[in-house]
Amino acid sequence: MTKKIIQHIDPDLEIHSDVIIIASSAKVLEEKRGSIIDQFTDIVRFNRSPTEGYEEFVGSKTTIRVANQHIFGNVPHTGWDIGEKRHDTFIKDQRNQNIVHIGPGLEFWNQRSDHVHKSCNAFLGNFDFISSELSPMLGHNPSVGFAFLWLCLVSGVRPAILGYGLDEESYGHYYDENAVSSHSFTVERNIIKEWINSNQIKML
Repeated sequence: MTKKIIQHIDPDLEIHSDVIIIASSAKVLEEKRGSIIDQFTDIVRFNRSPTEGYEEFVGSKTTIRVANQHIFGNVPHTGWDIGEKRHDTFIKDQRNQNIVHIGPGLEFWNQRSDHVHKSCNAFLGNFDFISSELSPMLGHNPSVGFAFLWLCLVSGVRPAILGYGLDEESYGHYYDENAVSSHSFTVERNIIKEWINSNQIKML
């Protein structure tokens, strides 16, 4: 089984060719694929997407977690009511994972020992470069889910994916139906469909 180094991330982040990237669309709850997902060597998740309570649908393992700057820095959640689901120390509570920061600013990265448990490895994505490459085609900064998927492709990795909501008009999380976002996902979803059609990525 081969490994690749993901470009534009420091220090070097190795990823197996046998990798699946799980995004957070509510549609992942339509089919129980957890046991299939857990068979992959590397399993990538984003921000505060949980496995506990959803193992039948999204699996139980996580080897890489990619977080925007606010999630990485365990910033208290605001914006919509999440009731008892509030979990402002989500990243800090993770264990034995590779945690990747992708987002503007270095404040929380420079304080990473305060935000990432010592059992985890912290990595920094070159957001300025990523944004300079992707923003012109998107018309806005990329989501972390789109950014990391693109990094895999430019690094020669052909991942499997699930949960990118490619056939959805709305936005929501499998763990939070009230979620809203500042991103417009229409262009990202259309580009991902092109990548699927050109066999650069695989749908689970």
